[in-house]
Amino acid sequence: MDREDRETWVQLILGDRCITLYLSPAGGPGLMKPSHFIILLMISIFIPPLTAFADIYHWQDEKGVEHYTNDSPPPGAKILFEEPDFVEKPDEKTIDRRVEEVESAYLEKQEALEAELAEAKKALQETFDSAERSIEELREKLTESDRKAEIAEIRMEDLQRKSARVEDPESRVGVYVERDYIPFFLNDDNDFGKRSFKRHRDRKNPKSFRDGERSDRKRRFDDDSPPSLQEKSRLRHASGIHTDRRLF
Repeated sequence: MDREDRETWVQLILGDRCITLYLSPAGGPGLMKPSHFIILLMISIFIPPLTAFADIYHWQDEKGVEHYTNDSPPPGAKILFEEPDFVEKPDEKTIDRRVEEVESAYLEKQEALEAELAEAKKALQETFDSAERSIEELREKLTESDRKAEIAEIRMEDLQRKSARVEDPESRVGVYVERDYIPFFLNDDNDFGKRSFKRHRDRKNPKSFRDGERSDRKRRFDDDSPPSLQEKSRLRHASGIHTDRRLF
């Protein structure tokens, strides 16, 4: 029997470690004895895993023998399984810390967005308030302009009335007489008061005073003249012929 038939190989998988051992009951050269196997097994159990983070390859050689090794398989070997990179599972504290970090980042971003939104809203409100104030100021200016225009129109009408009174002496004197003060001793209940008041008023109006004096002289002349002379005087007065200007 050749050496290959006499050899026995054993593969041990302990957690994340894989050990391939070749044993021989007779303890042939280059092969491990059973006692050595037991010692190696005990050592492998109590030694800390040095290959905890190493890759495990399941490959098959040219003779069809499958192997589990930590080293890369030789060129030309058929790889049956290649363990992916080891990912450390975080503990609960790490998970909680990461969750808090994510929540904190989210809250900070949310607060920043809310602050930007509040700032934009404030700027927009200030723009609206400014526009409203401008509109209100324009309204006040228009109202003030309308009020000034009304006052100017009233003053213009008053000036026109005053100008018309200045141009018309009768109107000017009449207004003055109406507003003139009447002495307290002129009583309207007696004839003397009436005549005095009339004389006082006529003196304020020269034209009326002259007409009144002329009428009085004419009346006195008519009362003293005979009827024929009165008739001639009436006809002359009607025709516009005046011989004696002192009488008229």
